[in-house]
Amino acid sequence: MTKVWKVGSRWSENGLKNTSVLSIFRRNNVVFVGSSDETRTRFVKEVKKGDYLAIADGRQIVAIAKVIGSPDLLKNLKKLETTSNDFDFNYEYDKEWVVGVKVHIVEINKKDYESFYYWKMGTFFALNESLSKEVIKYYERQSCLFSIKSYTATLMDGGDNDYRSLLDTHTRYVIPVYQRPYEWGEDQIVPFITDIVNAYLGEERSAKHSEPMFIGTMQLSQKKYISKNEYEQDVIDGQQRITTLSIFLLELKKLYPDCNALKNLQFNWLENHINQQQSNYTKAYFLQGEELSLNKYYKNSYIVREAFDNALQDFDLNIDSFCKFLFHSVYFVVIETAAGLSKTIQIFNTINNTGLDLNGGDLFKVRMYEYLTDFQSADETAFEQINALYQRIDSINKEFGCYVTDIGQVLDIYKNVLITKYDLSIELYSFGWETFYNRLFDTLLGIKDWGTVFRSATKNHLELSLEELDKVISIRYSKYSYRYKNVETEFATRHTDWSRYARSKGLMMYVFLFFHWDEQDVFDRLEELLIAMNKVFFTYSIVYYKQIWEINSFVANAVQGVKSQTIDETINLFRKKISGLDFQNWVKDNLLGYISDNAKRKNLICALSTYLSEKDFCPTEIIEHIFWTPFDIEHIHANADEEVQLDDVLQNSIGNLSQLEQSLNRSIQDKPFSEKRKEYPKSCYFAMKEIAKLNQWNTEEAEARRNKEVLKMTDYLFGSL
Repeated sequence: MTKVWKVGSRWSENGLKNTSVLSIFRRNNVVFVGSSDETRTRFVKEVKKGDYLAIADGRQIVAIAKVIGSPDLLKNLKKLETTSNDFDFNYEYDKEWVVGVKVHIVEINKKDYESFYYWKMGTFFALNESLSKEVIKYYERQSCLFSIKSYTATLMDGGDNDYRSLLDTHTRYVIPVYQRPYEWGEDQIVPFITDIVNAYLGEERSAKHSEPMFIGTMQLSQKKYISKNEYEQDVIDGQQRITTLSIFLLELKKLYPDCNALKNLQFNWLENHINQQQSNYTKAYFLQGEELSLNKYYKNSYIVREAFDNALQDFDLNIDSFCKFLFHSVYFVVIETAAGLSKTIQIFNTINNTGLDLNGGDLFKVRMYEYLTDFQSADETAFEQINALYQRIDSINKEFGCYVTDIGQVLDIYKNVLITKYDLSIELYSFGWETFYNRLFDTLLGIKDWGTVFRSATKNHLELSLEELDKVISIRYSKYSYRYKNVETEFATRHTDWSRYARSKGLMMYVFLFFHWDEQDVFDRLEELLIAMNKVFFTYSIVYYKQIWEINSFVANAVQGVKSQTIDETINLFRKKISGLDFQNWVKDNLLGYISDNAKRKNLICALSTYLSEKDFCPTEIIEHIFWTPFDIEHIHANADEEVQLDDVLQNSIGNLSQLEQSLNRSIQDKPFSEKRKEYPKSCYFAMKEIAKLNQWNTEEAEARRNKEVLKMTDYLFGSL
């Protein structure tokens, strides 16, 4: 039976009295307790996956969490990530008396805050039935919450306005892990500071009043309560402006130490979670730590000071008046969003047409981070791990000295691996990777129901894995660097790309490699599979004039079976697909007939004919001749040649058609065979050199060549089945 437990969020051991650990809970998606042996024992024994935790600050419930793991000693769960505003809890890390559990936390809205009050205090105990129902209902509602509100704000309240204050002494602004680092430089800072000073001074130096200034929008998350009078908000948009303003305020405080408006101003309200280095830089500058040459905050502080001095132009500044202007007449419009991380980012993209615009790969990064932290209890280092995979792709591309792949191709391969591994509907193989992941994350995160095909991901316990993504990257690059031992495999691979089922080749190939990656001869066996696939895709591309569902379905089902079948079983599926005598006769009839009515059909047949003619004579150049040399399909007997008459079918059959270099084909145009044969020896194609040896070209020669070519092709396609 699902239970709801009240858990305290204050810590008072080791000289620390009533210190909130709620930020540590949030940052690590872990809730922990210490207290008595009885409390710890009961926590480990009775808290179950699927239970709920009402996280309390005294009697006030400040956040709600759902348990997604099993309780254990905290040291067995993880080493906690903390920041400058947290006390260092890790001194307890190796202790045996702190227990915890992985959770997914949702925040309580301001309007609902007062309603979650419980008279009983304590570290850990079960809630009564009525409040338990309210907690569960609220969690389910908040986990798919979506709301937007906006308001005007100034840096501080008071003065002549009643706008909200950003620096209200209660709010800690957090630069979240998915943001880019602080990167404003001189080009942005100088006009920013200059505009503020000019607005204060008035448009003209002689102006007698300051001009109120609007400096743009900020997008913040909803308030995340630590206590009734202390909370955090993520800065989704506006990091560059709010950080630069913070630097400006600190430099003003240094310049005017006796200014009452600046004297008591604290700078512990801006926190950076992008990575450890950025966090250290922020803390070092604002809390007056060591000045490092690479620290952007220190570097920009000098730019801010110089811009301020230049803007004043020896004006005798009244600092108290200027601070009043800065605090009360510089306006922001704040957009506050309450939604899941991915929806929050999408809102940002909609309302902001500059700055960080997320493409599919960027959005996957954010949503994967949200998934890992919410459902696998990963910490903020997960974002760095995701970034490392993206950087690995860039690094290997540089190593090869060319574009090999990108995150989109890698995610498309991983999409197909997931569909195969978790037995999802085969129709999902046809989905684009961006659509697939958007709907998958919506489903896994409980944002939107996309129907049965995605619901099965939850039912089948689908789990996304950075290790699997890393494996896909390795496979993609290994496939690129591998050189086929057999020229037939290279021909089959490129020939398949000309077929109507080129996408199916990639689908099968990479899923095959993923599930057989640890087998020693996996690439040798892949060569066999590629040859077998090409024969299927070629035959179905010439007997049908468009893609047919039968083959797409056949391949999708074959891919689904890869994880449970041997390599031989997979290869034999393709061999058996074209083994029927009736089908083989149908293919033969198509090869014998009129092939000029469809360009793809004509090119595929002529390419196979060229390969079979040349494979024993110039194997080292055959791929270049067939696929890289610009060619036309030559009518050996020209359509306009009236010296010899061929019936229409024979005229447009493989008996009268062949690949020929484009330049040569266009130079001889519709000349009679007697003149063409003099030019054919210049061709790189072996077949054309052989035809040049003939003295004439008529029905007999064309029929003989047609029969010979069709025999070679049918023997190649079906002879070894």
